Parts: sequence; structure tokens; C-alpha cells
Amino acid sequence: MKCLVAWTFLVIHGSLAIHLLDPNCVKSQTGISYHIIHGQNADTKANQWMVQILLNGDHHCGGSLVTSRFVLTAAHCQSGLQLKARLIGRGGTTLDYDCSGDSCKPMSAEIDVDDMYIHPDYLSYHQNDIAMFRLAQSVNYTDLVRPICVVQFSYWEPDHYELLNEITTFNVTGWGKTERGYNSPKLLSTSLYNLDRTFCLNIYWRKIGQSHICAGHAISATCTGDSGGPLSAERTFLGFSRTFLFGLTSYGIPSCDQPSVFTNVLYYSRWIGHIVDKYTPN
Repeated sequence: MKCLVAWTFLVIHGSLAIHLLDPNCVKSQTGISYHIIHGQNADTKANQWMVQILLNGDHHCGGSLVTSRFVLTAAHCQSGLQLKARLIGRGGTTLDYDCSGDSCKPMSAEIDVDDMYIHPDYLSYHQNDIAMFRLAQSVNYTDLVRPICVVQFSYWEPDHYELLNEITTFNVTGWGKTERGYNSPKLLSTSLYNLDRTFCLNIYWRKIGQSHICAGHAISATCTGDSGGPLSAERTFLGFSRTFLFGLTSYGIPSCDQPSVFTNVLYYSRWIGHIVDKYTPN
């Protein structure tokens, strides 16, 4: 396992200058083992950003809370029907409250998705498979609910992809199909290796470029139902260990026994920031 590499220098050096989409994003709990196919039960306290997107009350996709109003997920998770976002951190005993009106009321663990912003160049789940789902209510951050950290660049350059080369393994979480053949009722987590994109190119024989990440493992994989879920890794930023969102689950093969393709969140940094700036209610 590669030790944490400090990213503080990225803040102050020219074209690699970065900032965080939400400076209040999670400061990781160190020492937690994250040990989906052949996955293990995930620790809710270690995945405060994890969102389950529901359609008609049933599991539909995964997603990541990235600000108090937005969930980042896959574009192919969109629907013409009403979607809800379940924040797993609200499933405990600590209540969150909506104080936007004349009084404060307890908020449900499920929040309506009131708008969906699909990447304008999305055509299929193979390209530009990314979307921002806006929540009908703002989320109050607690010890159990907090957004994942998202890197923001002022613009994209190919050199920015080199940030991914620092990552040996990712953590991936979801409620998708397990080796038993059905969706997991519990959030599962596993580790995947950061692979050269040629691995996925040789499997899928379609365009796989800088907007993608290829990741896999010999004994575990993402599967149907994991779509939109986070591909993350811990790094040190400004003196704190934080969990950063690098990718989101896009597609794989039906047998779920080969590396999968993930949308590269770094590549869409500027678009993500634009949606948050333009469509967050005052």
C-alpha cells in the first residue's frame, strides 16, 4: 500500500493549483479497513457521503454527496420518474432538521431529487456518463453526513490526469449485485487496483480516454446496481487526511469478473463547479 502523499503543493504551484468544491468535505477517519462482488460490509461512519438513489422506493443507483444540495452520479441513472436520495448517515438515531421555513422540522432520510443536470455531451453510458442531481432540501452536515472531497481545477489539462498515477488502489462502494446474483441490502465496499486504460480498452474495444478510469481486482468487481457510486482514495490535503472522489461507476461486463470503466471525475472538474455555482439556490 502506498503511503499518503501530501497534496498541499498542488495549491500553490501554477497550472496544478487546486481547491475543494466544498471546503467542509470529510476529514477521513484513519485506521479504518475498507476491506460488489466479494465485497465486505462498509462502515457507515467511514462513508458519510454515500447516497442511495431510489426509484419507486427501490434501489436504482449509487451516488456521492458533493455539496449540501448536490449528488454526483452517472448520467445513465437519470429517470423521467421521481427519484429520491437516501443519505445513509441519516439512518441512525441523530435527526437532521429543515429550518428553511418558520419552524424546524425533522427531515427524512430520503430527499426528493428536484432537478437533474446531465452532461450536455452525454450520448450513452460509454461517454460523458456523469450527472449532478439536485436535492429538494439542503443537507445539514453532521458526524454521519458530510460530502466527499472533490478537486476543482480552473481548467483541464492532460497533465492533470497524472494525479491519478499517485493512486495504487481505490475504494469502491455500492449496493449492486453480489456473487449471489441479487442486489445487496447492505452497503458493500472493496478495493480495486488503478489499472492502465489499455486493460479496459482490450476488454471493451471502444473509446477509453482521459475522461475514464480503468480499475479492477482479481477477486472483486463492481456489478449491476453499482452505477454512479464513488471510486475514492485517501490523500493528505492541507495537513488533513481526506477522502477524494476520483471516479464514479459507469459500466462493465455482465459477468462482473473483469475490470470496470469509471467516469474520471477530475476530467469534469470545471463542469461540476459550473453546475454548483449556477444552480445552487440562494
